[in-house]
Amino acid sequence: MREVNVVLALGLNEGLVASIREVSPRLRVTALSWAQRRAYRGGRPIWYAYAEERRSDEESEEEAQASLASVLAQAEVLFTSTVIPPDIAASAPRLRWVQITAAGVEGLLDSELARSGVTLTTASGIHAVPIG
Repeated sequence: MREVNVVLALGLNEGLVASIREVSPRLRVTALSWAQRRAYRGGRPIWYAYAEERRSDEESEEEAQASLASVLAQAEVLFTSTVIPPDIAASAPRLRWVQITAAGVEGLLDSELARSGVTLTTASGIHAVPIG
């Protein structure tokens, strides 16, 4: 049974990460560290006034950039916000699916990623029932 490399580029709590891992034994889930997420986003915040807390035991930014490159090179599925590195198609050549946490991907439609044939999916409609 072939593994599927899933990369979580958001700071999810351990319970959510564990739930994702439990979906299938085929999933090899990598949750990026704080420093890796910062390197992934080029230092940009996910959205206005959102602050991720850094853990004191995490790697330096240089170490994070090096390990991030290795993780992305193997990534097949990416769970992320719309803040995506512009060179993600080149950095993640095995990428097949990107799940965005936002409702729209308009800012990505003219990107190299969209032209690469990677499937882009959104969270459109996820809040319809609670808002309704």
